[in-house]
Amino acid sequence: MKRLIFFVPLLFGALYGENLIPYRKGDKWGFSTEDKKIVVPPKYDRVWPFREGKTATKVMLKGKYGMIDRRGKEVVRPIYDEIEWFSESLLLLNLTINTGF
Repeated sequence: MKRLIFFVPLLFGALYGENLIPYRKGDKWGFSTEDKKIVVPPKYDRVWPFREGKTATKVMLKGKYGMIDRRGKEVVRPIYDEIEWFSESLLLLNLTINTGF
């Protein structure tokens, strides 16, 4: 196995709108508005709140991490072992690749 760690810029404009809050149905998570309108249907195993000034947040699906925007669009597919904000628009991604050896 080979472990790759790299930085990726997130290049998309700010999305303004209502504050989104984590929403759970059963054992899955999504996001809703404060008046309970579902914006991102609950399909993730875990979600993190949108941080102030950030247009995307981290989600986990089947043990892998990705990022979604405030509309629920996956801006980074959930295929990474870890994902963290490094700066305002730069992500630190950690990926393990099975090389077959």
